[in-house]
Amino acid sequence: MSDVYRMLPDRWRHTWRHWSRAIDGHDTRVTPRADIGRASFDYLPVLDGLRAVSILLVVFSHADLGNIVPGGLGVTVFFVISGFLITRQMIAEIVSTGGLSFSAFYLRRVFRLAPALLLYLAIFTCLFLALGAHMTGWQVASGIFYVANYYHIFIGYPPLNPNPILWSLSIEEHFYLLAPLVIFLFRRRLPKLLPFMVLALIAVLPWRLHIFQTCSADPAAGICGVPGGLRIFHGTDTMFDTIVYGCAMALILHLYGKQAARLMRSSAPAWLAAGLLLASLLIRSPLFRETLRYSIQAGAIAVLMTALLYGRWPWVSRLLCLPAALLIGRLSYSLYLFHFGVATLMAHLLPGRPLSNPLSLVLFLVASFALAGFSYFVVERPMVAVRKRFSAARRLRRAPKTVTPDHAGTMVYSTHPLEEPDSRTRKEALAAGPSQGQAEITKA
Repeated sequence: MSDVYRMLPDRWRHTWRHWSRAIDGHDTRVTPRADIGRASFDYLPVLDGLRAVSILLVVFSHADLGNIVPGGLGVTVFFVISGFLITRQMIAEIVSTGGLSFSAFYLRRVFRLAPALLLYLAIFTCLFLALGAHMTGWQVASGIFYVANYYHIFIGYPPLNPNPILWSLSIEEHFYLLAPLVIFLFRRRLPKLLPFMVLALIAVLPWRLHIFQTCSADPAAGICGVPGGLRIFHGTDTMFDTIVYGCAMALILHLYGKQAARLMRSSAPAWLAAGLLLASLLIRSPLFRETLRYSIQAGAIAVLMTALLYGRWPWVSRLLCLPAALLIGRLSYSLYLFHFGVATLMAHLLPGRPLSNPLSLVLFLVASFALAGFSYFVVERPMVAVRKRFSAARRLRRAPKTVTPDHAGTMVYSTHPLEEPDSRTRKEALAAGPSQGQAEITKA
């Protein structure tokens, strides 16, 4: 990633550093020769750029542009990035310390996700109640305790409700209740975990096919939920594999980083993945879209993400690392929440006027970004110091004898539209020196 930073014009580099300090209070420039392959806590700015693209897909699809903007693809990108980063972080902690702190893992998630979520629910629950919405305590609880996806599937929310957007957070939280335990159990034999991941990726396909066929034949079947519940797209049991693709890629790069670097010297994997991704958007068969589409998209995204990390298509990396893209990537979690509340509110106050109307679209975007910015800078940022107390990188710095340069990185990521990194000083990052994973691709 240092190559990407060096390719930026001087003016962009200065702006990048300036915005980084403004956003995070410290310098988040790319450190020299970050080791992409071996699991570490390195900050990977390209992934923030990908998050920016993903959240914009989601936002514009909810602006009554869903027929031309694939918002569902944006959520799938979030899932893959989340699985990749969280697995990379957990493996790095296990390799460096021999263990995994479950309490620190879950506390980091609480302090990252809860502030924005509670603010979002408080604002829009009060607004919608004032506008006459009917909202029960169970509905509010379903959002706070991350069961919104199954509540939406089997019970359903009324139109004026802030909770439907929380389905994706619910899927991630369900997955990460189990994932740390699984990785911990395989901590001494990580290569043996990969076949089980592959098995899970294969097993979900017949299960999706079964649900699709059952619900097509009898929509009233109990397994199908209520009409409009999007049983397959919103179910943890049917969508968890999109996260596993990211987890598997992190494990593959950790175990076989040199081979991955050599493979990425060829443009064939990246172009094949891009072709499959495009085909998945063009094929309109309901059977394909409800079953195989999610597997193809998640797998293709994992390959494209890896190709970008290893330096393939550097011009794309330059665009993804522009300051504006990095800022939107940082705001993506808050923006994911608040844009839905704004869209729901405007649809209620302006019935019959689509959000795709130019004036409505501008109002929608301004309000969404304003609320997201307020949440990020005023509510979420003050929690960074608290989260840092539980970061793996902080614990490793306190025990330097257990840390090697290959495993000590610059930042810690956690998950969803977007986990915030905890940084070391630049001096510590530079002390890590060159790493083999980036050197491999640099030779290409």
